[in-house]
Amino acid sequence: MSAVPPTGPGVQGRPVVPPPRPAGGRSTLPILLGLGAALGAGYYLLNPGRAEHDAKVIKRETQNYGDKFDNAVDNAVDKAKAYGKDAKDDIASALSDAKRKAENFGDDVKREASKLGHDAQKAGEDLKAEAKKEKRGWFS
Repeated sequence: MSAVPPTGPGVQGRPVVPPPRPAGGRSTLPILLGLGAALGAGYYLLNPGRAEHDAKVIKRETQNYGDKFDNAVDNAVDKAKAYGKDAKDDIASALSDAKRKAENFGDDVKREASKLGHDAQKAGEDLKAEAKKEKRGWFS
């Protein structure tokens, strides 16, 4: 059995040596401050009471945005219905105007046709009278 010689400071006359320092003689203060800041941020972010409060605030704000969105949608639907009603009224008015004008146009056409028929009949009678007059003319 072979024995392993003991190692470490102060064994067999060795002097006690401190642990090695960072190269360049840098201070460990920035490392400790960074670690403290990270722990503080972790505590703040993972604090259950704070998280619960933040969740309630977020829920309340999202409900407010949801209510605003619902109101905006309802207003848009109401405006669309109002525009639709106005458009329906405008279309009905235009349709009734078109019907009235068509009826008036029909009456005008009938009146003009009657007038033209009367004028044509009178012209026919005038032509007959002229023809009779021409018949009597030279050879009668």
